[in-house]
Amino acid sequence: MTISNLKQIKEIARTHSITQAANNLGIAQPHLSKTVKELEITLGFAIFNRSVKGVFPTDKGAVFLSYVDKILEQLENIDRLSQTEIDHRPFSVSIPRGSYIAEGFIKFVTENGHKDNSSFDISETNSVETINTIAEKRFNIGVIRYQNGQEKYFLDYLAEKGLKSDLVWEFEMLVMMSSKNPLAIKAEITSDDLGQFVEITYGDNKIPYRGAPASASFSVNSGSAAKKRCIYIYDRGGQFSLLRSLPETYMWVAPAPDSVLNAFDLIQRKCPHSRNRYRDLLVFRKGYRFSAMDKNFIDCLYKLRNEVSLKNYR
Repeated sequence: MTISNLKQIKEIARTHSITQAANNLGIAQPHLSKTVKELEITLGFAIFNRSVKGVFPTDKGAVFLSYVDKILEQLENIDRLSQTEIDHRPFSVSIPRGSYIAEGFIKFVTENGHKDNSSFDISETNSVETINTIAEKRFNIGVIRYQNGQEKYFLDYLAEKGLKSDLVWEFEMLVMMSSKNPLAIKAEITSDDLGQFVEITYGDNKIPYRGAPASASFSVNSGSAAKKRCIYIYDRGGQFSLLRSLPETYMWVAPAPDSVLNAFDLIQRKCPHSRNRYRDLLVFRKGYRFSAMDKNFIDCLYKLRNEVSLKNYR
C-alpha cells in the first residue's frame, strides 16, 4: 500500500467512478481496477460496492476512507512544513546561451525580484558543464541543449549523473545575422551561401566522449569552403554586438524574441540542413523538489518558448 494508492482510492470515492477517477489521475482504467482489487485482497475486505449507479464505499470501506483522509491530511501538513524550507532556498539555474531562455530568466527576475530575501544565481554555459554543476549541487536546476543525433550520449550521461529531465522544446536552429548582411535580401538561404561568410560560434560547445578528447562541436557545419572561417566566443552578449558591427558574420541560434533582434538590428532566417534538429531539456536531480521560485522560472521559460515558437520564419 502506497501513498499513491491512497490518493487513488480517495479519488474513486470522490467521483463514484473508477473510469472517471482514472481519467482524472491520468492512468489507465484497467490498471486502477487492478490496484483496487489488490488492495482489497491485502485488507481482507471490499472497499467499494459496484452498481449501475456508481461506485460507493462499503461500511468497512467508509471507515477505511476516514483513516485515509487523516493520513493524507497529515502528509499535506508535513509537505507544507517541508515546502516552507524549500521555498527559502536560494534560486540557481544553469542554462545554455539561448536568447529565449535568457529572456525567460529576465522576465522571471522582473516578476520576482521584489520579493523579500530573493536571491538569483545564473550561469550561461555548455550542456556538459550544466549537467556537472547540477549533479555536484552547485546549481539546483538547468537547461541543456543538444542535436537530436547526440541524444543517446546526453541521456546516458544524465543517467550516469543521477539526473532526470523534461523536454522543454524541440526546434530548428535559425541563422541570425545583421539586417545589412547581403544574405538578408535573399528569398532562400542555403548552407553553400553561408560558406562565403564568417561564422560566430561558441568555442566551448564540445562533447567529451569517454576516453576521447573533447570533440564534436554543436555548431552546424555549413558552407562548402575548404577552410571554414570562424570567430569563437564564450559569452552570449558578445555575439549580438559582433553580428551588428560585422555584417559579413552570421550565427546559428535558437529562435530569439523580437526584443533582442530589434535592439541590435538583427534578423533570423531559416536555412535547411540535415542535422538541424535540436532539443532543450530541463534537468534536475532525482528526488529534487521544485521551490515556488523554480516553478515561476519554468513558467516564464515556457511563456517565452511559446512566444518565439509561434512566429513564422522564412
